[in-house]
Amino acid sequence: MAQPAMKDTEVEIKGVSQLLRALGKISKDLQNDVRDASGKIAADLVSGAKAAANTRQQSLAASALKVKRDRVPVVRVGRQMLRPGLKGTDIFYGAEFGGGLRPGTQQFPPHRGKRGYFLYPTAKARGRRYADMWADAVDDAFKAWNYKAPP
Repeated sequence: MAQPAMKDTEVEIKGVSQLLRALGKISKDLQNDVRDASGKIAADLVSGAKAAANTRQQSLAASALKVKRDRVPVVRVGRQMLRPGLKGTDIFYGAEFGGGLRPGTQQFPPHRGKRGYFLYPTAKARGRRYADMWADAVDDAFKAWNYKAPP
């Protein structure tokens, strides 16, 4: 029987839509500063996930992780060929979340729901630090813009 998905991996950030709209109004240079900070956070997450990969299969899946440049940290699974006939997306989800319940997923470790094996645990462990780093970058951008929020 599969384990229920872990609710502690879901994050809701209240007001993020309004914040991103406000970020869209600041200068492009300041937006680029936020994108640079987000990229550094995402790159650190990818590096940490690669270090946390314990098996050859997980290491191969982690090698498909890519940083996407955006105003928020974004990590995606690349679709490039890792080996002839094998794309990153072909093994990432099984290596990260497990399988074993169906014949086509027997090669993966046991299913762990949303807890994951290398990416999600790294994100959870470093989440508070990443949130603080991103908030500092956004605060710096707004200070440089001299934005005054309505009362």
